[in-house]
Amino acid sequence: MAALERECMEELGLVVRVGKEIYRHEFKGEPDVFYMCDVVSGTLRSEIGGPEAERSDIYGEYEILWVDLKDVNALNVQPTAMKAMLK
Repeated sequence: MAALERECMEELGLVVRVGKEIYRHEFKGEPDVFYMCDVVSGTLRSEIGGPEAERSDIYGEYEILWVDLKDVNALNVQPTAMKAMLK
């Protein structure tokens, strides 16, 4: 969990408390795991930080959005199974 907390600080500018695992699937042969997190402190960055900022053109788009759950259906949430879980 320390790695997830560190990544949230590096990429989002947020201190989080990691909660329970909410979804798991395989992506390109590797496990992809999602956790529920609570924001403890910090300010959400307007742009992603860390190495992902340089890789966004190569591996896809990384965009930070803070949206109401009612608006999730209009977004391209990946994996798509997560979209149903966020309603």
